[in-house]
Amino acid sequence: WIALTLGGDFFAINAIRQQLRAEHFPTVTGAITQNEIEITRAGKGGSNYTARLQYAYAVDGRAYVGDRHRFGGYTASAEHAEALASRYPVGAPVIVHFNPDAPSDAILSPGVDGADVFVLFFLLPFNLILFGAVAWLARGRRPFDVSPVSAGIGALFVGWFVIVFAVAIFSGFDPSLPVALGAWAALAAITFGAAAYEVTQRTAR
Repeated sequence: WIALTLGGDFFAINAIRQQLRAEHFPTVTGAITQNEIEITRAGKGGSNYTARLQYAYAVDGRAYVGDRHRFGGYTASAEHAEALASRYPVGAPVIVHFNPDAPSDAILSPGVDGADVFVLFFLLPFNLILFGAVAWLARGRRPFDVSPVSAGIGALFVGWFVIVFAVAIFSGFDPSLPVALGAWAALAAITFGAAAYEVTQRTAR
């Protein structure tokens, strides 16, 4: 469980780092050469959908073929995969961002988007549980007695569940950047609001 949590953190943060780095890559014009939607089986009879793209481009007279749309490669809903595939029809010209030190390392869509931010949001409670377990062991397994913090953390988990459920329904885990940032802002408001309320209740006693 610890390895999965830390592995997820590394994967998400590294994808964001690479996306930001790609914003500074030089560009050339290429063309889409392949476009298909890959369907894989998921748990409980569900399916994952991924738009698979290929594009041709040339750097300093040498031809390359790329297949990366973004770093990270998250699976998505059928609607998102179809929308992405329709945006890149075969033969369409595209702007290719390539690594000047390794031109075969290329990407079509640099920068951070909502899915990148929301992955960190999704990982938040798992990291809090991990941090809490480490802190509890460091304290010699003595219980915590900080009611405002406890109230805030409790509200955070409830708010996280509600927000993740809402985003899953309305955007299929692929929210826009404003929606993903809004999810973080809403969760912060819920958490600090619950902690502040507990402080006022303790003061009134």
